[in-house]
Amino acid sequence: MPGDNGLRVPKLDTHRVLLAFAIVIFASSLFLATKDARGGAEELDLVLREWVSKNIYFENDRLLIIRKRPVRAYIKSDDPEIVTEARKVIVNFADAYGLGVEFVTTNANLVVITANGIADGEGKPSRTLLASIGLTESDIDLVVGEMVSWSLGCGIFVTRDKQSKISASILAGDKALPAKKLKSCVSAGITFSFGLRIETEEIFANSNDYIQYLFLARSLAGCERKISAQYPDQTTPVRDAYLECVVNGLKAKLSP
Repeated sequence: MPGDNGLRVPKLDTHRVLLAFAIVIFASSLFLATKDARGGAEELDLVLREWVSKNIYFENDRLLIIRKRPVRAYIKSDDPEIVTEARKVIVNFADAYGLGVEFVTTNANLVVITANGIADGEGKPSRTLLASIGLTESDIDLVVGEMVSWSLGCGIFVTRDKQSKISASILAGDKALPAKKLKSCVSAGITFSFGLRIETEEIFANSNDYIQYLFLARSLAGCERKISAQYPDQTTPVRDAYLECVVNGLKAKLSP
């Protein structure tokens, strides 16, 4: 079925992304103003390196966990604000990674759904909910069988291929959540579904907090193309190479 691209979402201005990211880093490195240039540069490097290392992930330090396939997104929600928010975040992340994006109702590899009661009585993903987005019984068994809990009203499930690249993801938000928290759940879950903040269970304080991660995503995508060409055998530890590449790229963008 052809994708429903009726709603066109403008791409985020790069300068706005840079400004938002700079504000986040500024809060962590305010003290640098009192240090000499060399010491300040070293401290900024440490601040950036710690932030990046907490938000990108590898399997055995060799395989970067990242979304590489064109995005086929299915958004199932009766809340126009949630639909608009989800579309905007998906389009911006797809653009940051250089991926195509299509909004569909079948054969999706990124699903966003809001509903009442996303979890069963034990906190597991609701089988009824999963069936409503077209999952087969075997797929439902796979999702429910994972050690995940959706009892707090914001659930995410991600699958990866043999190269640890993200192949599909499901984000579910419970309509019982306050409106602001539901929007934050959606933006945080989509960020997660592109391979960032994977080990962080907290959702964003505000839905637009995802913007700083767009800047990281853009830098990471560039480094992935470069490093995967240098180490095509996927047997060499590459985590340090990625950290160096991404941090250097961010520092270059933040330099006056």
